[in-house]
Amino acid sequence: MPTATISPSPAAGNSPSGIYTPVNHTHPFTAITGLRFGTNGRVEPVYDSGNVYANGVVIALYDAHVTNGTFTSTSVPRVTVVAAVQNVEGDDDNTAGKAEADRFLAEGKITAEKYKELTTTPTPKTEGVKPGATPPGRDSAAVTGDIALTTVLTPNGTTLATMIKNVTYPRTIAQLAQCHPSVTGPQNVVNNLAAFALNIYEPIKEKYPNAFLTNTYRHGAGIGGGQHGTGQAGDFQFRKVPAHAYYDIAVWMSKNLPYDQLLLEYLPGQTVWIHVSYAAPNLPYGGLSVRKSKGVASTLATLNGAAGGKFTVNLHQDILESAVPNRIVAA
Repeated sequence: MPTATISPSPAAGNSPSGIYTPVNHTHPFTAITGLRFGTNGRVEPVYDSGNVYANGVVIALYDAHVTNGTFTSTSVPRVTVVAAVQNVEGDDDNTAGKAEADRFLAEGKITAEKYKELTTTPTPKTEGVKPGATPPGRDSAAVTGDIALTTVLTPNGTTLATMIKNVTYPRTIAQLAQCHPSVTGPQNVVNNLAAFALNIYEPIKEKYPNAFLTNTYRHGAGIGGGQHGTGQAGDFQFRKVPAHAYYDIAVWMSKNLPYDQLLLEYLPGQTVWIHVSYAAPNLPYGGLSVRKSKGVASTLATLNGAAGGKFTVNLHQDILESAVPNRIVAA
């Protein structure tokens, strides 16, 4: 089929291209050098532009017409201090979160005023809710065989994909090998995730169907010293729930889950989430236990995600109310 052309032929285009191409740039008439027949029979313009990039990621293809239906524009999220801190916050301290706040300040992404707000921990006015007796955990069957995202972890059908892929900050099968040294390999990480799913994730989802995981397993440099790197911990948020309601949810968790550690975490003026971990008795798959290593007093706390180790024992409603506006933090 002959290639259609336009007449008169326009002048050479001057549309910008390359990795610094603005995302919202347009192609003037002079950028059209001709017409062609696409694979679906449509007559389409031919541009002299290259691929369009944003933050070094291709978001539009110059030759998308030849691969009709196979290209989806890539979403390039804006990295915020909330996302950065929540993806690295610690299990029993938050030095990594403080480091991220420091980095954002040094790079000029937040003001000194915002930095002070983020890293200031309000003083609690009461003793708060203290750790109490927890229900016994349930034994989870060992997960054997090849590891895949479709691997079923619990009798209720929770899969590995639910625990490491369908989360706000996902991980891959390959990354399971980059675990905390207290766990010997991916198989044991998966078994810890199975125990966590059975004893923590599923009871929370049953009580709060609007719950979702932002973090579970972390790998490599993002492990820190805690239970995210062993497959024993997860961070939860709740859709359409105002910030201050997280306190009541955390109190319910403290009374109804066989948790090893439970943290009501927040960023002042920004957001809130709940960190929960589970340690299978005797740690058959390796890992850590806060109760065993640091005592019961370290199992329950209210924690500023960017304050650098400001670990306030017990659950404190007044801290949350004074630090975080009572708005929906997860749509």
